[in-house]
Amino acid sequence: MARVALVAFVFGFSLSYTVHKRRQVPSWLNPGLDPSNPVQLTVESFDGTVVQGSFSGNLQPTTFGAGPALGVQGAFRGPLGP
Repeated sequence: MARVALVAFVFGFSLSYTVHKRRQVPSWLNPGLDPSNPVQLTVESFDGTVVQGSFSGNLQPTTFGAGPALGVQGAFRGPLGP
């Protein structure tokens, strides 16, 4: 298994977060278009079919009443291919 380590501040990669509760749907977004507010994507492994890593970034509120900006981070794992 080949291991790949890549850390990138990705321009154009977006993050969003939405909460569905009662009759409100507050949401936050980082469209990834501002170099001063990047989305960080780290690829920790790739075996040719499955990629695994982590992400982080700051999200700005996009709906009234969504509250303050959010800092988010998390992990991902999924297949790549046709």
